[in-house]
Amino acid sequence: YTYLEALSAWAPSPNATGPSDAANYHPLDGIQLIDVVLHGNYALNVSQPAGTADYVAKFLNTRGTMIDNMESYANNGPGFWFDTQNSNMTVKNSYFHDNKNISGTTSTGRGLNLEANWGPVLIQNNVFSNNARMGLGITASQGITMRNNLIAGSPRCMELTNDLSRVALFPLKNISLKGTVCKGWTDFAGLMTIGGAPAFTTPSQMGIMADSTTYDPPSSSSIYAWWENKSIGAAYSVSDEQNKFGWETHGKKAAVTWP
Repeated sequence: YTYLEALSAWAPSPNATGPSDAANYHPLDGIQLIDVVLHGNYALNVSQPAGTADYVAKFLNTRGTMIDNMESYANNGPGFWFDTQNSNMTVKNSYFHDNKNISGTTSTGRGLNLEANWGPVLIQNNVFSNNARMGLGITASQGITMRNNLIAGSPRCMELTNDLSRVALFPLKNISLKGTVCKGWTDFAGLMTIGGAPAFTTPSQMGIMADSTTYDPPSSSSIYAWWENKSIGAAYSVSDEQNKFGWETHGKKAAVTWP
């Protein structure tokens, strides 16, 4: 029930061009968050400008951070936020659920938020459930591997955002989504891309791939995935994703039991 942040980390590296830029990249190294519970934080619950949006838990400019067996729930804002120049992160065996939109906003209630980061990033064996906006948000980040995550009961399972104003340092690319369960989304598409058609070429050109996903849609007409380049557009089924996106060789539609 913290008033502002429950957890924060920050180090200055204003001129860094990437994780291998040893002259300018000076992150905090090796933070480990193990067996941590975050509950009901950011009690202030008001929207802040983007430059000072310090909500529940926010890390900037860290390297090698590991989150293992965290439960983050019923917070106002993202359950955890890696925001800018983080690299080599691991989030595993954790549960992000029932996080809420901050008063006056419509998209801050995210389970996990990744923004403007460098790889490698591993997101593995987590559950994202009943968050107010999406289970997982990935913005302007690269080098991400997701394996065996369950995302259920949120308006969207995932959003992938490409920000053209930051694309030189933080392109959205090289993202692998494997073994995801995407269940019960209600807002337009289970996997949504955002940023406008000029920000998206094709999945293969951007190195974005999904396979072995299990989709449990709320209705037979739901859009499984939306690609912002409208020549590709909407996928209404696994076969659509195979034909339009080149994804889901082993994907399937199936009922998933989840409380």
